[in-house]
Amino acid sequence: IPDLADRVSLDACTLQVGVRPYPEGGLPIIGPLPGADGLIIVATHSGITLGLAIAAHMVGLVHGDPAPELAGFGFSRFPGF
Repeated sequence: IPDLADRVSLDACTLQVGVRPYPEGGLPIIGPLPGADGLIIVATHSGITLGLAIAAHMVGLVHGDPAPELAGFGFSRFPGF
């Protein structure tokens, strides 16, 4: 854009960094949060590639019918939960 430098000031620009979650062990965290009735947590670094599969499994979690494939991704794998 030829006249961009005349219309935009770098001093007026800000840099913002988005933090993407990367759960310990590199695996997603998907499941109900113990002690918080009705709260389901999804934290993953692979939301774009796994988004559709996670969404399909979330339906089961919300309706109380969790898929067996999610068993290894819940909070039970962390000490203290």
